[in-house]
Amino acid sequence: MDLDKLRPFSRFISDEELDTLDAYQLFDTLTVSLRSCPHHPLLWYNRARLLLKMGYNDQAAVDAERATNLTSSLSLKTVFILSKLYFTVLDKANLKRETAILQAETYYMYAQARTATPLRAECFLIALNALQNMKKIANDYPDFRAKAEQLEARVKKQYFDVLQGIKNAKLGEPDYEATAKYIDRPDMCGGRYPWDEWDARGRTARTDDLESLQALEKEYNDFLANLGASKIEMKFRYSETQPRDIQAGLFAKQPLRANEPVLHEKAAVQVNNRLPLSACQHCSTVCISIRTCPRCRTEVYCSDRCLKDADAAYHRVLCGRDRYVQPLVEWVQGGTTGPAIIPLYMVKLFAWAKQTKTPLLELPGLRRLHPWSPVSGNKAYIIPPFMRRLYTSVLTAVDVEPEEWLDFDYWIFDTVYRMLLVNIFEARGNPPNMHHQQRSWLYEAISWINHSCDGNCLVSHEEVKTRRAVREGEELTYAYCYRDLPKKTRQEKLYATYGFICACSACRADKGEGMKGGGCGREWGWRRLLEVGVGFSEDR
Repeated sequence: MDLDKLRPFSRFISDEELDTLDAYQLFDTLTVSLRSCPHHPLLWYNRARLLLKMGYNDQAAVDAERATNLTSSLSLKTVFILSKLYFTVLDKANLKRETAILQAETYYMYAQARTATPLRAECFLIALNALQNMKKIANDYPDFRAKAEQLEARVKKQYFDVLQGIKNAKLGEPDYEATAKYIDRPDMCGGRYPWDEWDARGRTARTDDLESLQALEKEYNDFLANLGASKIEMKFRYSETQPRDIQAGLFAKQPLRANEPVLHEKAAVQVNNRLPLSACQHCSTVCISIRTCPRCRTEVYCSDRCLKDADAAYHRVLCGRDRYVQPLVEWVQGGTTGPAIIPLYMVKLFAWAKQTKTPLLELPGLRRLHPWSPVSGNKAYIIPPFMRRLYTSVLTAVDVEPEEWLDFDYWIFDTVYRMLLVNIFEARGNPPNMHHQQRSWLYEAISWINHSCDGNCLVSHEEVKTRRAVREGEELTYAYCYRDLPKKTRQEKLYATYGFICACSACRADKGEGMKGGGCGREWGWRRLLEVGVGFSEDR
């Protein structure tokens, strides 16, 4: 740890600096500093202020909470850092004053961040509690107390307005507590954060010219070749209407017969809702002969191979932590939509990344996937109201320490969540059966197949087959939703879940009513995203 390099940021960054410094350069500098010194509350505080100014309010709230926790707990590591870099004179009176200022400022920042984009009404209560703590600490400092009371008045007004809105809501109107909130993120591209290093050295940085695009195309086709998929190929091309947009798809390299297998891929990750107690926790098969982990005796596997593979990839991190995972299992079991199972993906992927020391976004199955993003020209990103609670619960389940916070930062969690939202495949048993099983798979290459309401392929577990004869050079597609639904319903579902308004040949040929604007699709999307999230609050 180079203390001299940390010294410039071991103070409160001024408003003038935030206005004049390059925001992304400052973000990178603070992040590098946090990598070497994750117990330094002022680094988290300054990054939170910067993120709030940049419009990433949900990430700012996470950073602000970390600053608050570090200053309130004052661990030995935090005290050591502050004594070297922050406290100016180590006498009792000065230490008391500077500690009080630091704690008061972090509480204030936390209250600001939690109410910048309040995901639920409880965010106002959390902010008000933080401000109460600030007033207690700053009781001897009139300026700080007045500052807290001014923000407190604004937060109370916001909270009152929200409660009135909930009280006066008419039947059928979206419920505030279960409604996704929108954050405008003008600097995000294709669902990726602007500081996403993996994307910077991956696809985005390699599509500036035709030669780079061809090199990227070769990488994808090499991956297909390793799967033995010799009949199909990936093609990248620039959009005819938006020159900076890249279109990609899988195409037939030769004529294909109906019902002909074209791709077989083993799932990178599989999860199930654990309702059948005999379901394998690695491959989701219902076990004929049950094996259990010899250490924790809780995880169930169908074979010695699955037990060994799980132990080598992720289970050692989760072994013995069932009581931390179980609340997420119960939450998943209460869901009724596809995204409801995502929390169990998150636990397994976080554990996999931690155990193998692989960056989360570079795990097999994730590294070439694209996250959900708004339709072209729209910069409003959906934030489900349960995201903060889910993130915290996953960190707890995997036992993420402060030294690992940046490896599992909130923006990485958000990116992976949106990847899963539009790329997982699921299968269900019959809902009337109380023990019905929900299984879900994540593939890499199969996820590259684009949508058509009249697709020419079918995806059945690990295999892709043609539905009809396919011409050489024809794109492979399959229906992301039931093709027998009315056109308007199909388009609303696709817009809400995947972020595009379908204009496939089937939709163009269908003379029925289509989707008008984005409002109806948004409402369905709220229910799609949030049905599982109702009641999952931060005070449980």
